[in-house]
Amino acid sequence: MKNSKWIIFALLLSLITWVFAQSANELLQKGNDKMKRGDYGGAIKDLNDAIKENPNLSEAYQKRGKSKRKLGNINGALEDYNTALRINANLSNSYLGRAQVNIQLGNYEAAIGDYNIFLQNNPNSPHTTAVLYNRALAKNKLKDIDGALADYELVLKNQPDNPKALVNRALIRYNRNEIRPACADWLRAKKLGNEKAAQNADKACQCCM
Repeated sequence: MKNSKWIIFALLLSLITWVFAQSANELLQKGNDKMKRGDYGGAIKDLNDAIKENPNLSEAYQKRGKSKRKLGNINGALEDYNTALRINANLSNSYLGRAQVNIQLGNYEAAIGDYNIFLQNNPNSPHTTAVLYNRALAKNKLKDIDGALADYELVLKNQPDNPKALVNRALIRYNRNEIRPACADWLRAKKLGNEKAAQNADKACQCCM
């Protein structure tokens, strides 16, 4: 008789847990739909409810972090990304979101660390080129010029006509007195319609025009 009671109790507990999980996932989806429409305040309300239903739902923290970041609550976003990654260290988009927050906070080393983890875990991601570009910007802020240049080289290997990467690589080359390679980059970016490249080429590249 006692065993039957325990079995019934276990079944009821499983059912309650399943119901709460379903409810949390539905709220997560509602929040995600609102995010896609740009309703970040509404998304946060749904994600708050999802987290109440399931405090271990890592994706809810991730999406709430993104919504907070979009609304300018940078510290709140950082806290949510940290929580998402404590629950699930393989939640790749949380590394990207946290990196962006750390860039805004001036925590460039932390941002680079997150970009490194993302690239290591997602070598074939469609976001690779953008991540490399952003990592180059962070390295440049830390005066790691060689590291930034190496990342721009990788970006341009994947996207030879990336005008921003061409402009930034040219600036590094120009500061190293590599005038002709710098001008080659600026002139190429100028042809792609980049105004900054055009200005720099007109000022510094009479040798190569």
